[in-house]
Amino acid sequence: TIDDNVHPTMGTFGTLLCCLALVVVGADPTTLGRPDRSTVLEHARGVLRSNGNRGLQSRVPRRASPQSTFSQFLRGITRSGGIRPIEGHCDTPAADPGSIDPVEFGADPTGVKDSSDAFDQAIAELLKRNTSGRTAGSGTVDLGGAHINLKGGDFLISRPIVFPHGYAHFGIGHGAIRASPSFPRASARYLIEVSDVSVNECKVLDPQQKSCNEDVDIVDLLLDGSRVAYGGLSINATMGSNVGPDIFVINFVNAGISVNGGHEVMIHEAWLGALYYSAKNKTWLEAGSTAIELFGNDHVISDVIIFGGQIGVHNIGGANLLEGIHTWNDATHAPSPGIGILLTNSQSVRCLAVYLDFTALRIEGPTHISVVDSFFLGGGTVVLAPRTDGQPAAAQIEGLVLTDNTFENYKSGPNVTVVVDERNLSFSRPVDMVMKGNIGTTTMVPRSVTATKTLQLSGHLATFNFSDTFVFPKLGIVDASLSVISPSGFVQFALRPPVGQSITVEASEATTASVSVTATQGAFTVGNGRFG
Repeated sequence: TIDDNVHPTMGTFGTLLCCLALVVVGADPTTLGRPDRSTVLEHARGVLRSNGNRGLQSRVPRRASPQSTFSQFLRGITRSGGIRPIEGHCDTPAADPGSIDPVEFGADPTGVKDSSDAFDQAIAELLKRNTSGRTAGSGTVDLGGAHINLKGGDFLISRPIVFPHGYAHFGIGHGAIRASPSFPRASARYLIEVSDVSVNECKVLDPQQKSCNEDVDIVDLLLDGSRVAYGGLSINATMGSNVGPDIFVINFVNAGISVNGGHEVMIHEAWLGALYYSAKNKTWLEAGSTAIELFGNDHVISDVIIFGGQIGVHNIGGANLLEGIHTWNDATHAPSPGIGILLTNSQSVRCLAVYLDFTALRIEGPTHISVVDSFFLGGGTVVLAPRTDGQPAAAQIEGLVLTDNTFENYKSGPNVTVVVDERNLSFSRPVDMVMKGNIGTTTMVPRSVTATKTLQLSGHLATFNFSDTFVFPKLGIVDASLSVISPSGFVQFALRPPVGQSITVEASEATTASVSVTATQGAFTVGNGRFG
């Protein structure tokens, strides 16, 4: 409170004084600087004491409203000599000079009328914001952070919102954009399109970096394709685009978000579905749809939920990072099998802490791929298939790492942790394929490229069959090691040459012993242990 004798309703007005930044005339502003609450209140108390707390003592009727009491308070200060504001301290915040409101160009924020013309004008205004004359990478025009701010509006469009090539440091966000019934159906058009040139066209314009836009910020958006638009967002040949947080893409026909070419696009904290999870006949209607298409190198997807689409994430490209993705889109089973994450002809891709929820992680042409600390639930499993592009090394596996993953079948029928699809082509010998620390429930059949089995030998021979454990059904044992725990004596043991996926241990004389054999289907280069 301002004073012990002040009416109780005045308790909040001390704070209001700070917001109004009122200083009693007579106070020296040079000693105040930027006044804090205590300084302003102290001056207010002085005025109240000098005026005898007129109109503010406890005799004020308790039925008096806070507004009338505050008016009396201000009149008392005014009579004592007036008030004046402290300039520059609590002024009304200035408007964001980089913010462009499409409503000012005629857009309808209620989503009733078509706003496409207004967005065209808003983008034209956006492209004028290069007041500094600066350029960014590859000569792109730096727009200084100018952005189209939807301000919570819900807008209907009949054609794509297109940001042309050749610009950098701009964005759009904070609202909803929906496709109208007249949005083009026949062509592969998206609600928002970053760049008006293809990846190949950009390679001609920028042969060095092959990026024709830079630093594009897309945040806090709902994109609703209304089951009319091909897709929600496309980003072509762009360096350093940020998509997220709070991106929700729904009701697209073919693709939620497509990244083509470019470098270092980051998609994070986003939710995508070709249909809402409650839709009927969802599997059939979503056939052919993909939530995120990542067609390029050096991109990042993190903390993303995919609840609809035949394919969750389709990656074609190298050195991409997929982290913290939860796919519970169409489940991996007939008649319309879904895929959680599909890696096609890609290399050096890292899948970290992903959650395949009744969906498969399918790797076509595994080359330097890491799947680490991930969770596979129900029908979730790892599927390995040869490359699909007919390259000479199409049947080769090199540098595939599957470590520290958990497989939980959860009330489903028996399932296999790693499945091989060799319907079109059989795999050759895997090189440097590492599988360690993977665990599963008893209803998950574990598979591995290197396995250990133990038998009790009674007599001269013991045969080990690894066909129920190995990943590749057509590849035999290439190397094995033997360890024996013998109760007594000095009996010699030897491994005979393997036959397919079986290998025999022979003792020099009849004996009883515990014999363990570790066998592998894979080959290992220098520096990678055979069984390490």
